[in-house]
Amino acid sequence: MYLVKWNFQTPTDEHISQLQTLLGNQAKIGLMSQLFHKDFKQHLAALDALLRLADTSPGSLIANSDLLLKWCTLRFFETNPAALIKVLEFCRVVVQLIRDTDTQMSQEELTSFVPYLLLKTGEPKENMRNAVRDIIMILSDIVGPLKMSPMLLDALKSKNARQRAECLLVIESYINSSGISPLKSLTIEKIVAPHVGDKDVAVRNAAINVLVACYKFEGDQMWKSAGRMSDKDKSLVEERIKRSGVKPGSGVVSNSPPAAGGPKIVVPQQGSAVRRPASRSRTREPEPEDVETVVNRTFDQPPKSSSRYALRDDVFSNVLSRLSETPLPNPVVTPPSVMNGWGNSMPQTIKRTNSSSSISSIDTSDQIQRSINNISSSLTDVATDAMYQVTYVLNQPEQRYLVDRRADLVFRASAAQLDLIIEEFNAGRGITAIMDACTQMLFILMGGVEQDNDLEPLNASPDTVKAIITSVLRCIIQIGNSEVGYTMARSLNRLAMRLIYRVELSNLLCGLILAMTESLQKVNGITDLVSKLSSKWCDELEKRRAQLRASDIVDSFNAFYVCSMTIKVSIFLTMKVLFGTFWKILKKKSW
Repeated sequence: MYLVKWNFQTPTDEHISQLQTLLGNQAKIGLMSQLFHKDFKQHLAALDALLRLADTSPGSLIANSDLLLKWCTLRFFETNPAALIKVLEFCRVVVQLIRDTDTQMSQEELTSFVPYLLLKTGEPKENMRNAVRDIIMILSDIVGPLKMSPMLLDALKSKNARQRAECLLVIESYINSSGISPLKSLTIEKIVAPHVGDKDVAVRNAAINVLVACYKFEGDQMWKSAGRMSDKDKSLVEERIKRSGVKPGSGVVSNSPPAAGGPKIVVPQQGSAVRRPASRSRTREPEPEDVETVVNRTFDQPPKSSSRYALRDDVFSNVLSRLSETPLPNPVVTPPSVMNGWGNSMPQTIKRTNSSSSISSIDTSDQIQRSINNISSSLTDVATDAMYQVTYVLNQPEQRYLVDRRADLVFRASAAQLDLIIEEFNAGRGITAIMDACTQMLFILMGGVEQDNDLEPLNASPDTVKAIITSVLRCIIQIGNSEVGYTMARSLNRLAMRLIYRVELSNLLCGLILAMTESLQKVNGITDLVSKLSSKWCDELEKRRAQLRASDIVDSFNAFYVCSMTIKVSIFLTMKVLFGTFWKILKKKSW
């Protein structure tokens, strides 16, 4: 069955028909007739029935929450206030269930729901906006600010001033609670700065508050990140900083945001999987303990032999006690010899600083989260120490998975730090120490230089793949031309090649195409290097074709071809060969 991408300005008959088919496979006819009835009173009756399920059979709601939230997005385009309030109440109940059961939400599920939810932040009724705020905060607990922020920033393009102001308030709360470092790669300051001159007072104040929050954490670096601002706008921000008494670098992270799934340490059971399906419209299956209550009720689904989410309290407590009883290891880590990225210039041991957040005594993943956030810090000492701490954990086989499952965050933070390294290099400052730490950490995350190391592919979104590839290749070009940077560029070149073997294949290709498209639009000089990496992707196709997701890849190719229609470049032929290879493999694949 061909699945239509859940992305529209207004829902089409094709989207509604597809959702009706998918939900019809799970729900009773009576509920379906109410859900897709033209009378909003029938919608209210359906919502009442679904809300009762939250008490009697929550597993059935969680198992089908992706489809039910899509149905809610259709209701967001209607205007009846009573129905909208009821829909938002149901959304809050569903996301609370997802959070309380530690169920993870995929990026596809977020992008098919959150952008439409944000439309309701522009509603004139305060109670409706409050309901949306509650849902956004719960979603932030589930997936973290890093995954929510891109959609909030995109919503700033709206013509609705209330929506822009509300989204800016959420972004400010993210920065105040988790700092700017984990969000650095999103260029928040540059996107928010133009809104300082907005005609609407609420939007203007919210934008100023965001920049003040950034200034609190990174000081004068904020002005550089914000880019060019008019004298009037800059004076407004400076006046607010002066009146608020904020000192540069005085920000304190009040609540480090958890990664998707929360901060708890969970030792994966052998043979079990915690990862959710990536399909946009594929329903989840219920947990076995809920199957009994689902039968003969609203949803009818086949039972499974074991739960997808094997979270056991006894395992959690055993891990904590075992970690507390284990003596602290020697804080000098000897890396593998293959990690010697700069030839003879790299030290043979990593000397870890006496940081108060040392990972040597880690007993929760909160500390790892903080270290990953600090990788993108503009303070060299803080960033270097954070990289060595993450490297230390990667070298511990029993703890490595704590970093592997956060690969997306590590790549984003590393990309932001590499961009800062380029700025430092162009300013004539030394970069050897921090570049050593960065490449060492990334090489070990990649599993070393060996292609076959039996490691699971790393999950990183296409946007993240684009960011890390673009930053690595920019470093190769800008730093490699100097005598000091030649050996660094060689190591970065090997690192770029390792990405091909370690990142999940579909996301890798989508990220390469995004990097290619961006390089053509911005003319940043990396087009030829991206093309070479793309040819390596072809070599991996036959070995890893089970990882292909045709719909995502075709969407990325379409975006590239739209770009190439206006920019005539010889690279078009390379992409044509790439798509031809993909198509041949696709025809061989058994669906």
